[in-house]
Amino acid sequence: MDENNKLMTSKPEANNRTTLLSTQTDVNMPEKCSSSLDIIERATNHGLQEHQRIIRLISIYIIITVIGLACIAMIIAFILLPIIFAHWVYIQRLAMFTNVGLPSDRNYYKKLDEHPTVLFRNFYIDFTDRSNLSISLGVWHFVAFPSYPNETVFPSQFDYDQSLKNNTADVVIYFHGSGESRKDPLMMYNVLLRFFHVVAFDYRDYADSTPAILSEKDVAEDAIHVFEWVRSLTSKRIYVWGHSLGTPLSTLTINGLPEKLLPHGLILEAPMTSMDEEISEHPYGRVFAWLPWFDQTIRHPLKMNGFLFATDEYILNVTCPIMILHAEDDSIIPYTLGKKLAKIAREYRPKDVGNVTYVQFDAKYKFDHFRIWQSKRLLTFIPNFTLICDEYYNKTHVIPRGSTTIKV
Repeated sequence: MDENNKLMTSKPEANNRTTLLSTQTDVNMPEKCSSSLDIIERATNHGLQEHQRIIRLISIYIIITVIGLACIAMIIAFILLPIIFAHWVYIQRLAMFTNVGLPSDRNYYKKLDEHPTVLFRNFYIDFTDRSNLSISLGVWHFVAFPSYPNETVFPSQFDYDQSLKNNTADVVIYFHGSGESRKDPLMMYNVLLRFFHVVAFDYRDYADSTPAILSEKDVAEDAIHVFEWVRSLTSKRIYVWGHSLGTPLSTLTINGLPEKLLPHGLILEAPMTSMDEEISEHPYGRVFAWLPWFDQTIRHPLKMNGFLFATDEYILNVTCPIMILHAEDDSIIPYTLGKKLAKIAREYRPKDVGNVTYVQFDAKYKFDHFRIWQSKRLLTFIPNFTLICDEYYNKTHVIPRGSTTIKV
C-alpha cells in the first residue's frame, strides 16, 4: 500500500517537471529563432557583398581589357600600319591600283547578259612591253548607235572591223577608275554610244589582262597600243574619256602619244589634281590625315616610289580641248580638285591650245562619284564639246574662243 502511494505521488511530480521544461522551452524559442534569423541575414548580406565585389572586379577587368585592346588597336592602326605602308611598296601599289577581287575569268567578259542585243565584242590586244614582258589587254568594242545596220543582225555575225572602217562615227577610248573593270561603267557607255564607238580596256593586272607589276608609266605605255589598234581601223576622230584614277592615266598617256595618235578631245570625269592632294581627301586617307606623321609615312613614300598621278602636271602638255565633269557631292574626289584642275589647264597651258569646259553638277542631284551618267544634260554637253573640238581644229594655231564654266 505504501509503495502504491509512493508511485502515485511520484507521477504528478514527474508531470510537473515535464510541464516546467516545456514552459522553459517555449520561453526560449523566440530568442533562438531571432538568433537564427540574425545569422541567416548576416550570411545573406555577406553573400550579397561578396557577389557585388566579384561583379565590381569583373567590371574593372572588362574595362581595363577594353581600354587595353583599344590602345593596342590604336597603336596598330595609327602607328604600325603607317610605318608598314611607308616601307612596303606592294601595299602602296595595292592602295593606288585597287584591283583585288575583280573577275579574271575570260569567259566572264565574253557576253553581256544585261544588254544581249547590244553590238559589242570582247577581244585582246597582245604585245611585248619595254621590259620584254608579253602583255595581253582585255578590250571591249561597242558599236556606236549611229553605226547600227538597218536590218536586224546577231552580235556574233556583225562585222565590227568594217563598222570602224566605214567611218560613220567617232571613237572614244575609255579609261576606268581604280577598283573597276571594263564591265563596271556600262551605264556611261550607254550614254556615249549615242555619239561614239566605245573602246574600253583593262589595265595590266586588272580583270583578265595579263598579271604584271603596275605603274603609271607602264599603264600609259600599254594604252598606246590601244590607240594604235583604233587608228589602224578608222580615220575618224578619237576622243579620250577618263574617270577617277583614269584621269591621270589617260592624261599621261596623251603625253606619250605620237602626233598621228593625238586625240581630238579629252573628257575628264571626277578628276584629281594629284595623288598628293587627293590622298588626304579620300575616305580611307581621311582616317590617317590628322596624324602628325602622315606626310612622312604616307605622302612622301608615295612620291618617292613614283605614285604621283599628277594630272595637274600632265595636263599642261595636252593641246586638245578639254572638258571636265564633277559633282559637288563627290565623296571620293572633292569637286574642288576638279575645279582647281580646270583653272590650272586654263591659266598655265599655252594660249594657242584648245579651250577648257568645266561642268559642275549641283549636290541636289546626288550624282556623287559614279552617277554623272544620270544627267540628261550630258546629251547636250557631249555634242557641244565635239563642236568646240571641231572649231578648234578648223582654226589651228589661233587663239581659241576661250573657256567655259557651267554649273548645273
